[in-house]
Amino acid sequence: MSFLTRGEMQFLKVAKFLGILQGFTYAILSLICIILYIKKDISFDVDSYMDTVSYYMYELFLSSRDYEIKLFKSQTMIPATFAIFAWIHFIFNLLWLGFSLNMSQQNHLKIAQKAKNWAVITLVVCLLDFITVVVLGADYGKCLDATKKSYISTNRIAMQQICANGFLPPLVIAAKGFTLWVVNLILAKKMFNWSKELRQRQGTGQVLVQPSVPVGFLTPQPQPVVPNAYVTQPQNVNRNQFEYPNVHIPEPDYHYQQNVQPHGRKY
Repeated sequence: MSFLTRGEMQFLKVAKFLGILQGFTYAILSLICIILYIKKDISFDVDSYMDTVSYYMYELFLSSRDYEIKLFKSQTMIPATFAIFAWIHFIFNLLWLGFSLNMSQQNHLKIAQKAKNWAVITLVVCLLDFITVVVLGADYGKCLDATKKSYISTNRIAMQQICANGFLPPLVIAAKGFTLWVVNLILAKKMFNWSKELRQRQGTGQVLVQPSVPVGFLTPQPQPVVPNAYVTQPQNVNRNQFEYPNVHIPEPDYHYQQNVQPHGRKY
């Protein structure tokens, strides 16, 4: 068995982080839209440009009065339709958040299935974002076409401001700035292909997720074996305990020492 590589572990962390961040953020935004739609007759104090944008967005998409306000006749994203989209976004972003949190449990043998689930829910969210952007973009184009029918230049300019401030902000938010939407699409495709590769490796028994080591826990490391330069010689136990390599130690000649006689001192 082989562990997941460091690159694969980093890939899982990036996908998990983006899924948790975006799933939580857009679930909260969708819930806010649902609450504003259910709550009627909200008043606005228009004191700044952001207040103006908020007012236009509320009147176009969130106002739930007994009568519908349409900026032009063929407006598709009316408040009731927008509320349905908000519910769908809320549900699928919660699922995305849940699957992303589930990816953090790395010590299991079902990592391939969980990677596939994450890829599928991410693709569904990307598709939902794409449909929302297309509908809002179509309404924005219709809104601009409706301004051309006004013969009074003042009304035309005011209508163009309403179209830009009312439709473009939710369009950009739904597209996740466009760049992040493309990143999600690429990650989902790579995650789906990676899940297939993991299934093949699991089929041959070559996948094992490496367990994380707690911080501060010392993992014993194998020490190199150093050969002993001194080799024990059993035949020399009573004489020399060890035989030194490349060094000759002569044995004492006890018979020679006994035959040597002291010489007399000569004067």
